[in-house]
Amino acid sequence: GIEHVLESHGDTTCAKENGGKACYMHTYPEGYGLPFNGAKEDDDYLSLDFLLIDKREFPAPPMVFFKEIAVRWSSEDNLTPISTAMLHAHASKGSPFATTMVAQRPSLMWNTGTWITDGKVLISPRDQLPWFHAHKPYFRAMWAFAARPEDLGLTRDLLQKVDDQINNMKPRDYDYVWAPDGEDPVEALKNRINGSEAGWDSLRCWLAPGEGERILERVEATDSSAEYPEAWNQNWKGNWYDRAGEVHCKPWSFKKGDHYTIVTLNGVHDEMKDQNILTLQHNGFWMVYESEGPEVGPNFEVYGPYTSNETVEYFVSSSWLKPNGSDYLAGGIPIETRLAAIPSDTKFHFNFRNSTAMYKMMARMFSHNYYL
Repeated sequence: GIEHVLESHGDTTCAKENGGKACYMHTYPEGYGLPFNGAKEDDDYLSLDFLLIDKREFPAPPMVFFKEIAVRWSSEDNLTPISTAMLHAHASKGSPFATTMVAQRPSLMWNTGTWITDGKVLISPRDQLPWFHAHKPYFRAMWAFAARPEDLGLTRDLLQKVDDQINNMKPRDYDYVWAPDGEDPVEALKNRINGSEAGWDSLRCWLAPGEGERILERVEATDSSAEYPEAWNQNWKGNWYDRAGEVHCKPWSFKKGDHYTIVTLNGVHDEMKDQNILTLQHNGFWMVYESEGPEVGPNFEVYGPYTSNETVEYFVSSSWLKPNGSDYLAGGIPIETRLAAIPSDTKFHFNFRNSTAMYKMMARMFSHNYYL
């Protein structure tokens, strides 16, 4: 399977003046395409899964829900092949949809990983590339660095367990944040990076909302009066809702073995503090990359830890990582040979999901007590 090639959430849409619902359309730049071979059962496949939630005030009039999917494909062989990468934060065990609990107050967290091939990040604001997914009521900013966290001054001793969750919710095994109480967290981060080995020269991408790049937008309440004759427009909850913002990037090339670190600032926004929001965060940096060299790198999804000496779990295309007797081939090469060619002390764990495993995973996720 092709791991996580597209994703669309409530925070995919833009503020009205920046395109609104048009931002739901994620595309690849002209002349680029994702290789796909479905000729055999163990080759590529596409799995579509979605959850439609009625956020209108109860009771609301009956409404038909639908999800429209469009995929453009071509048999042309002159397209430049690209691969997808979804860089997640390490999830806590038992949290729904691979989330991590963050603090209610402003705090920082980060995740790190290692590139497993040579390439460059494809940057195209017109196509919303790259894109950053987070639950925006308690997300504030993101910075992506081409460096290890330790080389940015971000060390494990800064971390503490989340200690201010609502309803006496207890943190799980990986629910840590850096909350520099008594100090502005952005200034604390700047001070750390200013004095670090990698410094701000290693910054590659950032999402820092400003007046023209909102990540929250106020939507006023509606009712079921004649003023709103259609069901989809009735009984809206007046509230602040997620918007995409925009990820800005410098050119970003990488070699296999290079490290990256994604830093995020989280914390419930002042205008929503009275809503008792449970802060389970995703922090997923979604991008596509062009491989450099004779082979096309895998599509992959990675759950990165806080430090560069922890094991990093990669989910890769099931057409790239294949069983071979008692061993595995990774892109046609024995996996041990592949790992030995990556100049890094990172501990890798590769995994893949064939179509059967994908179906089982989705069934397990939607049976979580979060939805019961």
